[in-house]
Amino acid sequence: MTQRGKILKSYRFFSALLAVTLLSACGGSATKAVNQPVITNETEAVVLDDTETQSDIEKIISRFEASQDRTETIWSLLDYAQLQQSVGQCDTAELIIWHLIDDISLGGQRVAAELLRSECVILSLFQGSGIDEEDVLRLETWLANAKDLNASSNLPNQRLKIATAALAIIAQPVESSFIEILSVEPSDSALYEVKNELIWRSMTAKSGQQRTELAQRDPIIASYLAMYDIISDANLDDRTRQQQLNTWITANADEQLIERIPSEVHTFLQTPLNNSNKIAALLPLSGRLSAQGEAIKHGIISAYFSNANTANNEPESLPLIEFIDTGSNAVIKDDVQTINFLEYSHVIGPLLPTHISALEAIITPGTNTLYLNTSKLDDVDLGTSYFSLSPEQEATQIAQSMMRSKIANPVLIYAPGNRAKRMRDTFLRVWEQGNGRMPADVSFSDNKSMRVGITNALGVLQSEQRIKQMSNLTTERVHSVTRNRRDVDAFVVFASAQQAELINPIIESSISLFGNVDLPVYASSFSYSHKQNRNSLRDLRNMVFLDMPFVQPSGRNSELARQVDDVFKQPSTSFLRLFAFGHDAYTLVKNNVQMNIFSHINRDGLTGTLTMKQNEIQRDLDLLAINTPIARNSN
Repeated sequence: MTQRGKILKSYRFFSALLAVTLLSACGGSATKAVNQPVITNETEAVVLDDTETQSDIEKIISRFEASQDRTETIWSLLDYAQLQQSVGQCDTAELIIWHLIDDISLGGQRVAAELLRSECVILSLFQGSGIDEEDVLRLETWLANAKDLNASSNLPNQRLKIATAALAIIAQPVESSFIEILSVEPSDSALYEVKNELIWRSMTAKSGQQRTELAQRDPIIASYLAMYDIISDANLDDRTRQQQLNTWITANADEQLIERIPSEVHTFLQTPLNNSNKIAALLPLSGRLSAQGEAIKHGIISAYFSNANTANNEPESLPLIEFIDTGSNAVIKDDVQTINFLEYSHVIGPLLPTHISALEAIITPGTNTLYLNTSKLDDVDLGTSYFSLSPEQEATQIAQSMMRSKIANPVLIYAPGNRAKRMRDTFLRVWEQGNGRMPADVSFSDNKSMRVGITNALGVLQSEQRIKQMSNLTTERVHSVTRNRRDVDAFVVFASAQQAELINPIIESSISLFGNVDLPVYASSFSYSHKQNRNSLRDLRNMVFLDMPFVQPSGRNSELARQVDDVFKQPSTSFLRLFAFGHDAYTLVKNNVQMNIFSHINRDGLTGTLTMKQNEIQRDLDLLAINTPIARNSN
């Protein structure tokens, strides 16, 4: 549990604290030094607003002062703590438990205390505070203590059962925890109120086959599965999804699930959506960026007709798309700022960060908007998201992929220019966080500095100097082979496709033959072109590219790819990426709210596997390794 501040806001807190202080003094327990709730002495926060509760706690204090019965007083304080938990005052309950825990000797009291504080932490996790490894370890310890003491005391175990299963579901959903949650009977546990939430979370973490099998085993799960299917249906947009969910809930009002609908489902149903049937796409269709704008526009149009065919929509029910030219200058066109966005159910774009800033200031709150860049406000609503072909996301994924492959000592090579520098900076930051040390990095400005930088980073220049020194010491002919550093186990390249075809042969020629090992060279989409021949394959031997599926060989065999190649006359890789970008943008904007709320939702798009995190679309890209045998057989 991360340190959560507890503020002394009322007289009852002070009274409870006084009581347990008396107990501690009597018991002689040592002063605690860790994980102490933080209490601020703010006089304006002391509010005498709960006479009945004050009277109750004063009675506990009075009884203790008269009887000096520690056992009875601890039970009374535990009852009071549970009462506070039941009315949503877990801070009060945890404060009391913290002061009591070292003075408790009876097994039953210890079980009650461990359960109370475990339940409060688990409830806080449902309220969005998040969970980390420290939370899990602490909860596991508390619940293990309660379990051991409960077994020896032969106490009712429903609360312990649901708390243990809840922790398992939150930390790492497994089959056994799911079955335990299903079998939990009504109890006085605060967690029973979130039983449906626990089942729902576990459901969303399972595979489709597992969900189907569970629904066949237990009829209760069938209702969860029906709701899950509506929420996850990729053919529905947010508005239709809301309508179908409301219809299903009305038809199944007697189901157990309807009594307490999971919180994220409730949030989705309560999110207001515009009923208009018009989509605005704001793109730079004139000026220096017009070619990019047109490529994105064609992708949007393609997705529009693909969606119409898939959903079997009637022509009159299809939305109207209006393409609006924002221009390519830093300042968005004046007429864009006069648009009444209430007329549109969805807005795609704009593309430039300065245009986004201008639109954020004027667009109607609640308008379903997908901005085509990463510039974003600190606080945006559920209908707003940001989607980009971000170099930083690619650099992050490359670093993470290499660390998963146990690579420890790469050499990073990057070209001049803003894009390569952004990727380099992101890679180094992620690598240092996960690996603890910085790799060697090489910058270059031309072919000569490229070769010198790479050979120097590999230690080849030092090897050549040592060979030269040895030759100078003898009149005999010295036969030698240069050696490179033996600890280097991979390379990372952030450079253009043309530069990559020069870099990789330099790397290959600088690696000593004694090692007999092919070292991988990782590169981003910046370095990849789908138009390759046998010579380029030879020059790219051992390279591993990260790129969107649509431009990789598997994606080039799809029916859509063949149509695009035919219509646009074998377009460039850059065009294909922007086309795929527009295609995915149309699909995503209609499901902004769904993806912002339901963390289990993802989309297999042309640009990658798409998920949402804090209103920003994340792309999980595919790795493509150049086939070594093909490269070696090339001429």
